[in-house]
Amino acid sequence: MKGHIDSFACRLNDLGANSYIISGMPPDSIPLGRPYGGCGIVWKSELKGTFSPVPTESRRLVCVIAKLKRISILLVNAYMPCDCNLYDKPNIEEYEAILDEVSQLITQSSCDHVIFGGDLNTDCSRLDSPHTAMLNSFIEREALVSYLSHNSAAGIDFTYESKQTSDRSLIDHFIVTENIYDNILMACISHGVDYSYSIQRVCHAYSRHSQRELHQGIMGSGQTTRPYKI
Repeated sequence: MKGHIDSFACRLNDLGANSYIISGMPPDSIPLGRPYGGCGIVWKSELKGTFSPVPTESRRLVCVIAKLKRISILLVNAYMPCDCNLYDKPNIEEYEAILDEVSQLITQSSCDHVIFGGDLNTDCSRLDSPHTAMLNSFIEREALVSYLSHNSAAGIDFTYESKQTSDRSLIDHFIVTENIYDNILMACISHGVDYSYSIQRVCHAYSRHSQRELHQGIMGSGQTTRPYKI
């Protein structure tokens, strides 16, 4: 698996991008059944500043600290466990442990800005979901804001559609500090034509002080990554 990730990173580098990618697959086994995912953070090589990967306990998390002139940004990407019911204790404990680790990263980094995005595998309209309760508690505890509440996000209808049932849900999120939220210029979604059910969300955030672009995030469903598979 490491060879595949290294090869993918080289392809990104050829396109003018650097990356920090972690596979969700256990390093000591080859599991059968549903494929394992992973997550990563990619940034343009031409950006002026330093990008420092931060080790994480969970293989479902990847973290980078970006320092651009006078500002620092904690970038966290996650691929959370699937939503569950109240009786799936191991799943609930893992979800909670990942959010606790993100809290630790926020505290330890002392960055000016925080952008936490990814497939968080819960729709906040699911009031009976333990994931939703934990995510909302995390957002409140860390004084963060979901971009879905921003005026520019009004047109975002869904980020995932089940192939089996055609059910649609908003399970992909950007959660940010208020200083990012107050300067969001755009949040949009594009359901792909070439690859069904793909999504693309772009969030531009500018600092009031530097007026320079801080972050552009692009996320997609599994179908979106098909052209890049090795």
